[in-house]
Parts: sequence; C-alpha cells; structure tokens
Amino acid sequence: MAIGRVPLSVREPVLQSWQRSASSGITSLKSAPKLGESELVAHRQEARRLRLGARAALQKAGYLLNHTGNMLLLCSNSGVVLDVAGDEVTQARGRENHLHVGGRWSESSIGTNAIGTAIHLRRPIQVEQRRALLRGNPPLELCRHADHRSRRRQTARHCRYILAERR
Repeated sequence: MAIGRVPLSVREPVLQSWQRSASSGITSLKSAPKLGESELVAHRQEARRLRLGARAALQKAGYLLNHTGNMLLLCSNSGVVLDVAGDEVTQARGRENHLHVGGRWSESSIGTNAIGTAIHLRRPIQVEQRRALLRGNPPLELCRHADHRSRRRQTARHCRYILAERR
C-alpha cells in the first residue's frame, strides 16, 4: 500500500479493508488462492446444511441467469466458494482469477474484495475493481450480499454473490 493521500472518493469501509489487508501482508495478487481437493471437500461437508438449503435457489438462479452475463456464488462464512450457478461465459471469465468452486475470497487470503469485505462487515457492500487489491483481471464488478441468520449454536451465513461484466 502506498503512502500518501487517500482520494475522497474512497469510502470508509474500503479504506478500512485496505488497512486490514496491508496489516495482513496482502499486497496485490493476480488471483485468489484456491483450496486443494481435500480442503474443499472438508469445507463443503462443513457447510452441507447451507448447501442443501440453497440447492433449489441455485438451480433456479442458474436457469434464470443463463445468457445474462451474471453468475451466483454460494460461499462459506470464510469466503470459500462452495457452489456456482449462472451464465457459462461469465463463469469461464471468473475462473481466470479463481472466482469458482474452491476459490478463497476472504480479506486475509486475497485482500480487499467485495466478498471478503462483506463477510468482515457482516453487511452488503460493493467494491469496484479499481478499489480491490486484486490486479490484472478482466473488468468485472463484484457485489456481495449476506443474510446472517442464527441456527442453534452456530450462525449460518446465507450468502449470495453476483458477478457482472461492466458494460
């Protein structure tokens, strides 16, 4: 992170995310880290209730988002992409930077990004590509929405991620 003046257009949550990312040693990565197969299986098993509850919605979203330039990602509360649905062309573009099953999108893994920042804040946020620390990727805009609901002793995060190509 460079030392200097912060542009007035940078919102406070994004600035705070930059600071958290800098203190974690995250600078600028070309793609999100990807889990190994055994780690992904463990994350998916841990989130089996979330995945089961979201299955019908993901199937419907996949149908509705086909040929729209949009996709839906179901992520764990640690920012790991568990399932993907939607437009195949957009999914292919997302795979270029690990925006697919097994990609790790927490702030501590990749730095400032909409998924990780929204998980940290526990509320929806939009982070424009030029504000994210991820560099060298297609012009994509990420929006992340989270609905936090408590279940017995744990909190399940019902997450929805939308990736749309900027036009």
